[in-house]
Amino acid sequence: MNRTHRLLGAMAAVLVFQAPAALAYDWFLAPTSSQPMRWFRDTVEVRVSTVEPAELPWFKMRDRVEQAFATWAEVPDCRVPRIEVVGTTKAQTITTPQSLDDEPDNVVVFIKSANKWAALPGALPGTIALTFISHVPSTGEIIDADIAFNDAAFKFTVDDEAELGVDLLSAITHESGHFLGLGHSDDPEASMYADYGTKGSDRLAARTLAPDDIEGVCALYEGAPWEPQGGDGTEEQPIVSAPAAQGCAGGSPAESMPWWLGALVLLVLARRRMAAAVGLRQGGTRTLAPATHSGRPHVSPR
Repeated sequence: MNRTHRLLGAMAAVLVFQAPAALAYDWFLAPTSSQPMRWFRDTVEVRVSTVEPAELPWFKMRDRVEQAFATWAEVPDCRVPRIEVVGTTKAQTITTPQSLDDEPDNVVVFIKSANKWAALPGALPGTIALTFISHVPSTGEIIDADIAFNDAAFKFTVDDEAELGVDLLSAITHESGHFLGLGHSDDPEASMYADYGTKGSDRLAARTLAPDDIEGVCALYEGAPWEPQGGDGTEEQPIVSAPAAQGCAGGSPAESMPWWLGALVLLVLARRRMAAAVGLRQGGTRTLAPATHSGRPHVSPR
C-alpha cells in the first residue's frame, strides 16, 4: 500500500471512529450506588408555601409554579412525571423525611430570613434557589424534594418587561428540572444552565426548554421503574442532599436588591472572607460540608 492509500485509510478510520459529541446535560447520582436520582411514580404532589414574596401576590406565585412544572410534564415523545400542585403549606423552610416510610411532603418555599437561608446546606447569599432531594441510596429513587428560594436577598418578578429582579417563572422552571433529578447543563442555551440571567435579554430564557433539557429529562426517565419501591430493608432513613448546592445564580444579589442592601451584603461577605483569611494565617481550620456527588451519565444519545 503506498503512502497516499495509507493516509486515506487513516482519515477514514478517524471519521468512522470519531467519538460522539459530549452531552451537555447532567443527572444527580446517588453517592453510594451511582444510580440516577429520579422519581419512580407517574404523579408527584407538591404544596406551595403561603409565605409569599413581598413583591408578588400568592395566586400569581402559584400560577407560575404550576406553569413551570407543566413545562416539563408536557415534553413530547417521552414519559416524565407530572408534578401537581395540590395545596398550600405554612412551612417557612424545607421539610425532610425522617424515614423511608414517611409520607412525602414536597414543598416550594420562599425563605425571607437571611439567617434561615444561611442555615441551609450549601446556601450562599448569592444563590437564588436550592433544591433538596431525599433519595433511597441503593436505587436513587426520589422520595421527597423541596425547592427553597432566597427571598431574603433577591427580588422576584413576573413582569416580562422588568429591568431588575429574578424572573420567577425562569427560576421555578430551572428548579423544577432539579426537582426531577437533572443537574446543571454545560449548554448556555439550556434552562438547566447554572447561571440564568437576572437582567437583559437572557432574563426570560430559562422559561423555555432547550433541546438539551429535553434530551436530558427523556434519557433520565427512559426505562425508569414506575412503582415506588422504597429501601431494601437495610436502610432506616433516606439520604437528604442538596445536589444544586454549587449554586443556581443569575448574578450577585446586588443586581436584584436596593443598592444599599446589596452593598451591605457585599460588605458582610468581604468581612467573612477577611476573617477566614486571618483564621487560616493563625493556624485555624475551616470545616466544609462535603459536596453531594453529581456526575454526567454515560448514556448514548436518544
